[in-house]
Amino acid sequence: MPKGKWFMQDPRTCKWMETDEGTNKVLESAYRQGNSSVEFSLQGVNYMADFNKKRLYSVNSGGSRPIRRDEVSSSNPYELEEYSGKKLNMKEIETFFEKHRQASDSDEQCIQGEGLLSLCKDLGISIDDDSLLLLACRVQAAEPFKLGREEFISGLRSLGIDTVKKLKAEIPKWKTALGDKRFFKYFYWFAFDWTREENARVMQADAAVESWNVLLSGRVKGFPLDLWNEYITTIHKKAISKDAWKSLFDFIHAVAPDLSNYDEDEGWPVLMDEFVEWAKKEKRV
Repeated sequence: MPKGKWFMQDPRTCKWMETDEGTNKVLESAYRQGNSSVEFSLQGVNYMADFNKKRLYSVNSGGSRPIRRDEVSSSNPYELEEYSGKKLNMKEIETFFEKHRQASDSDEQCIQGEGLLSLCKDLGISIDDDSLLLLACRVQAAEPFKLGREEFISGLRSLGIDTVKKLKAEIPKWKTALGDKRFFKYFYWFAFDWTREENARVMQADAAVESWNVLLSGRVKGFPLDLWNEYITTIHKKAISKDAWKSLFDFIHAVAPDLSNYDEDEGWPVLMDEFVEWAKKEKRV
């Protein structure tokens, strides 16, 4: 089982906060042992965590708050490992990178802007679908809308790709891999960091809707994506936080298409509470 990190929700601000090291250790140990709950004491306060209800109870006060577990980065299904096959000659990839770096019209050692457009053209992929994002994900690009020299060349080397022909052949395979929920979840999470504006902590509502249409259309059965997008653009109208972005993935896979099994006590972000309330009030589900 991949390692996890535990968070609890502040009842006043509804923001998710990382638990301290001691609490995380207790929760993770009990969870990995298959327990449905665990009782423990920290700094003179007695707690009981119920993993089925996803809540942490204070035995002393009787209060409770939602908790959640996120898999840590080591569970990354795209984590690169050193290629162990025949020796690779990366000269063609280096030339390919430099061609599109120069097209970027920048002194930075990365492909960006016009360079990304020319790269897509050479690879026979569309800038408007998820192909470029998949490439960025596979080489673990660190900055939004940029492919750095080292990460691009080293990433493709680790994947055993040393020619443009091989790269073109791999992209359809990466698309097929998105059929695996765990792969798709990591890719979806990665999308927020690579498609947001540089140095921004949130994604603007219109950009988020555009990304959701690319990432989720045809991949999430039953979820009223059009209704969700309508709510975001016409009612919510605010930027989307990373926590809300990531929570949507779990929301989609946990809630029925008609939202009938939605439980606000399970600790969903306020955004989800408000969406469900609006959809039911407007009789849209």
